Amino acid sequence: MKKPEEFLRNYWQKQPCYLANSFDARLDYLSADEVAGLALDSEIESRLILQSNNTGQDLTCDDFAWTVEHGPFDESRFTHLTEQGWTLLIQSVDSWLPETRDIIKQFNFIPNWRFDDLMVSFAVDKGGVGPHIDNYDVFLLQASGTRRWRVGKMGDKPKLTNTNSVLPHVDEFEA
Repeated sequence: MKKPEEFLRNYWQKQPCYLANSFDARLDYLSADEVAGLALDSEIESRLILQSNNTGQDLTCDDFAWTVEHGPFDESRFTHLTEQGWTLLIQSVDSWLPETRDIIKQFNFIPNWRFDDLMVSFAVDKGGVGPHIDNYDVFLLQASGTRRWRVGKMGDKPKLTNTNSVLPHVDEFEA
C-alpha cells in the first residue's frame, strides 16, 4: 500500500485510488458458504440484491428490474438462486468474524470515528448493485474473481434514475 502520509495527502477524500495487489490480508477463510451462513443469522444485517431482465443482452441499469430482500434468510433461499444476476451484502462482518479485523488494521492511520464497519459482498456472474452514490468513504477490496468496478468523477452529482430508498440508482456515468 502507499505510505499513509502520501495516501492522506493525495487521495483521501480527494480522488479515487486503485491499489492492485496491495494487501497481505488472507481472505480464503471467507468463502461463499461462510458469507451465506452469516446471512442466516437474525442478528446480522444482510441484503440480497437481485437483478433481472428478459433479453440476455448487455443492458444499462435502467433495463433491469432490481429487487432487494433483507435477511435473515432461510438456507433454502440460496438453493433457489440462479447462477447470474445477484449479490449478497453482509454488514459489520468485523463484529462477527474477528479474523477480518486484520483487514481493518491496514487502515489504522485513519481516525476510528471515520470508520463504520467492514461490509462483505459476494456476487455471481453479472451480479452487482448498479450505479449508485455512496455518501461515505469506501474502501473496496476484491478478494477473488473478476468484477467491473467504475468510479465517477469527484464532484459530479448524477441524477437519480429512481427514488427507491433501499437501492437508489443514478444515471450511467463516464468512469
